[in-house]
Amino acid sequence: MYGLALRSVIKHQVSGSSGLLRPSVLIPVRHFHTTLANHRFRCRPSRRIVRPSLANEIWTKSPNPLKVALGLTAIGSLVLFVALPLFVVVVPPLFIGTFFAYRLARWRNRKQMEEKWSLLHNSRLVFRPRTTVDPLLMPPIDQINSDLANFELRRISNAFLLNENDIANYFGIEDVNDIALGALEGIQYEGRVATKNIHGSLRQVDELITVQSRPLYDKRSREKIAQVIVSLKNLDPPVYESYIDQPSGAVKSRCVIEIVPLGITASKRFIIDTPSIEEDVIDVEGRTRIL
Repeated sequence: MYGLALRSVIKHQVSGSSGLLRPSVLIPVRHFHTTLANHRFRCRPSRRIVRPSLANEIWTKSPNPLKVALGLTAIGSLVLFVALPLFVVVVPPLFIGTFFAYRLARWRNRKQMEEKWSLLHNSRLVFRPRTTVDPLLMPPIDQINSDLANFELRRISNAFLLNENDIANYFGIEDVNDIALGALEGIQYEGRVATKNIHGSLRQVDELITVQSRPLYDKRSREKIAQVIVSLKNLDPPVYESYIDQPSGAVKSRCVIEIVPLGITASKRFIIDTPSIEEDVIDVEGRTRIL
């Protein structure tokens, strides 16, 4: 099929005037295949030449000192036009807001402590710690905190049992065994110098109040329902000369128990500043419970 495949003999008879026949001429004819051959690398992809941008060429040909100067200029512009305005806009309001928030917190704390001094002045609820063999020997701190927590739980349980100030209905507690007092979360001290008439003479006496905070739990849901804040003011002279070394509840103290419900919308507060009407109605086997 390829090459000289066929030969065609074409006979031409030409009639002339002489009537002679011309000799036949053999004409070789090559046969061509019409299929296109698929040769490798027949069409090579065009090479793309990427030329660097004008800015890149300028940066490449620039001397190093000029590059350093441009970098410092860019950093200075960023600081001057971005960082500095942002600092001026954000930092002063933030500083002023923090300052006023701190002053507001101090004012609220001062107001709360003033209220606690006033409540303790009129309170008739007294905490008597466990007596020790040696009156000059201070009981252990753990024992003092445990006795104070048991005293709180017993008095709060009596308040729920007798539904004082509608407290049981407010929290939905029908059984006093459903409440539990948690562990100590915070403690705060504040001292004052008061002038008192002692044996007909005016003397300056150091007074100290101690504020402790514990959570109150509902054992059914195992959720915290209120914050219990107890404030104590020593009635007996301290075991030590310094009130700073005197732990809360080490001596006979006048106290106030505040039950503050949790929640933003909770505005009611229950204050217990009197002994229980029926002190012997309920016997709480006391110790704090952490849920």
